[in-house]
Amino acid sequence: MDNYQKEIAELGEILFEQRRWSEAIALYEQAIALYPNSASLYNYLGYAQWQQGNTAAAISSYYRAIELDPNLASTYYNLGKIWQSENDCAAAVACFIQVIKLQPNYMPIYSDLGYCLMAEGKLTEAMACFREAIARQPLFVESFCNGVEQRLIAAKTELDEFARAKIACAKFLRALQQQFDAPEVLEYLLETYVRLGNAVFDGGGYRQGAIYYEYALQIQPDHATANWQLGQIREKQGLWQEAIACYLQILTSNSGAEPLSELINFDNSILPKTESTILPQGIYQFTQDWLDCHRQTRSFPRKREPIFSSIISNRELLYIPINCPLEASNYDTAFFSSVEFLDSRFRGNDITVKSNDSSVEFVDSRFRGNDITVKSNDSSVEFVDSRFRGNDITVKSNDSIVEFVDSRFRGNDITVKSNDSIVEFVDSRFRGNDNTVKSNDSIVEFVDSRFRGNDNTVKSNYSSVEFVDSRFRGNDNTETVFNVSQVKPNDNKTCEGIHCQSCLSQINRWFNPVNLGNGLERASYPCYPNNLTNYPTFVAHIPAGRVWIAPQKSSWQICNAIAVITPDNYLLADLSRSYPGQLPGCENYDPRKHRIFQLDTLPKLTEIDGTVAILSGLSGHVYFHWLVDILPRWELLRLSGIDLSKIDWFVVNSLRQPFQRETLEYLGIPERKIIESDRYPHIQAQQLVVPSFPGFLGWLPPWALQFLRSQFLGFFGNGLEFSEASSNNYNYPERIYISREKAQYRRAINETEVEETLEKIGFVNIFIESYSVREQIRLFAHAKMIITAHGSGLTNIIFCQPNTEIMELVSPNYIKHYFWVISQQLGLKHYYLVGESFACYPLRYIMDPNPLTENILVNIDRLKKALSALDLP
Repeated sequence: MDNYQKEIAELGEILFEQRRWSEAIALYEQAIALYPNSASLYNYLGYAQWQQGNTAAAISSYYRAIELDPNLASTYYNLGKIWQSENDCAAAVACFIQVIKLQPNYMPIYSDLGYCLMAEGKLTEAMACFREAIARQPLFVESFCNGVEQRLIAAKTELDEFARAKIACAKFLRALQQQFDAPEVLEYLLETYVRLGNAVFDGGGYRQGAIYYEYALQIQPDHATANWQLGQIREKQGLWQEAIACYLQILTSNSGAEPLSELINFDNSILPKTESTILPQGIYQFTQDWLDCHRQTRSFPRKREPIFSSIISNRELLYIPINCPLEASNYDTAFFSSVEFLDSRFRGNDITVKSNDSSVEFVDSRFRGNDITVKSNDSSVEFVDSRFRGNDITVKSNDSIVEFVDSRFRGNDITVKSNDSIVEFVDSRFRGNDNTVKSNDSIVEFVDSRFRGNDNTVKSNYSSVEFVDSRFRGNDNTETVFNVSQVKPNDNKTCEGIHCQSCLSQINRWFNPVNLGNGLERASYPCYPNNLTNYPTFVAHIPAGRVWIAPQKSSWQICNAIAVITPDNYLLADLSRSYPGQLPGCENYDPRKHRIFQLDTLPKLTEIDGTVAILSGLSGHVYFHWLVDILPRWELLRLSGIDLSKIDWFVVNSLRQPFQRETLEYLGIPERKIIESDRYPHIQAQQLVVPSFPGFLGWLPPWALQFLRSQFLGFFGNGLEFSEASSNNYNYPERIYISREKAQYRRAINETEVEETLEKIGFVNIFIESYSVREQIRLFAHAKMIITAHGSGLTNIIFCQPNTEIMELVSPNYIKHYFWVISQQLGLKHYYLVGESFACYPLRYIMDPNPLTENILVNIDRLKKALSALDLP
């Protein structure tokens, strides 16, 4: 290879890393013009074309490379991956077999070949490939099996379905290593798939559950449980023909089938017993929109009259926006009253509505200095609404016929006519946009855009209300209220939540990690949008509001959803969350996919008299989420000016963990005032007080970080001088290694080697779960360098001093930004060392269905080089 070809290779590598596929294609096409017989150039060109989405061109380039050099293993492998992605497993298998002939020690090839052989139904041959993959990386499987045998098989406690799946998987792996074609190998694998499907299905993971059941049916097509459960999933996804096919498979088969009566749950307890168990009928995107809507329609339900009469008489605050850092002048307030209406779409504007008998006076001004009056007598209504200066709009109605004209921009008139009970409503709040909604019978459809350049249309086929409203500029197609029946399960724009690769790539670009070599990366100072740190915060008071908070069911299935529901039975999307969640910057998040809409009914309702504040959140049993996502909600309550002593109850996920009790006690919340949502997952309160989430899930905003530091560093008694610690003559180590040996997952596979390497240079091994929160804070505040596997133990870097060095050990399949955010704000030097990957992804997928739980194999040689690069002796 001459110098020019070397320069092409180096430049091509840079373009590949930066995903600049068009430039890479141009580069290799120019190079091929000079070197037309270079197989490697065609190979690189094919890869760039494939990544750009031009599959046909890529295949052509690969075949040309094979024609020029039939011994180039990478070309066969790349071509095989294309055929695999195109579901042409026979062609993929042929390519992968050629790779094994040319390069038998290439570890990933056995995984890919085994995967394709399984898809072709060649199960025994696939098992042989998987055994070869294990033989080349035995530590991953050995660590997994040992962990299951020590923690689960030997356990005396009752096991859940996920634990049973792990046991079945460990038995499968042991059997596979001994004799790949033994009958029990496929028996254990079948059990693993079915139990994983059951566990995921129970947690609402229909898409992943369907995949496991489909794998099970590859082994035994007439398996009754797999067919029944897959049919249930297809029903929920609206795939009726596929669901019917699954059920027919059960009816036409007698092999290995459980009695049908055991598969079908005839328990009447699943049926709604009271009105309170009914799922929300729709969604409000923003809490403020619900307030605006119910004030305008005065359709606020009064199921519990004493509650509402007391609220109306006391003019209780319903909505308190908070912009942190908060000042007294930041407050905007909104009141609800049956006789007086305040509506302001900008600061400094008051709108008053009064009503006597059938006479209505309506004043609505959307800009400063403009008053609009509407009067009505008998059944005749005149409506005037002007959203800009100098424009009058009149609406008249006789009998049941309504003509409505509303222009929200200069020079545009919009007319709506209706006959009988049919209403057509057109409302444009921006220049040059017409939005038309039609309805039949008693159907009402309302389209409202408050920003330029957005078209929102809602249609309905029965007597429900659909409302679209966007209150801010620059937001496209944001629906404020959705009819749940409009959910499209197969929508290609479905957000993948915290595992969404496009969102994770965007976050990675914000932080722009610097590769220091040998698997060591450093998170640099990010350039991310301001709205990530200026997350809108508020406190909402919801009379007779309800909340459903999914309880912890097992060690792996903790709180995965929280839903705040209005008294008129709508979900408030900005106060509700569910996994898979939403990453910062995500544009495809759809609140209609909230887990509450996957339920058949809600648990029994517990009604509580008094004022109840909601602090629970997703994964509220985990130390990281407890500090980052939950405790700052208490601070929002305080910042809003609420007298916390008048709150009768505080709802948190649980009080099982010592850190939960310790931190709540320090904040002054007595245990007698605490309700555990794990015990009471569905409650309705006389007055529900709900602080917003402090920020995006797991993303700690600056104000919340300062709150935690100011509150809990006070444990020292004298700020950061550590006078209490000094008086106790306790010598805190400067270098600490936080072990996850006692954790259930994400442990270091070669923990002993890691500890021995670090002990030689002065690191002290710490089991953080053995310390109180106070002691953990002291340890981290004194430390100068901290090394640990990614996990909750790192949460305490919140209390580190500037320039503290952090080295996070991570799996290559689970590299997350959560602690980078904290380190960036505090000026910490944050590094992460990427471990080795188990190349056999079909097995990895059943050993660890979620990459979050993957154990980490630390390359000791790389660890030593990383420590040397940081000038550690």
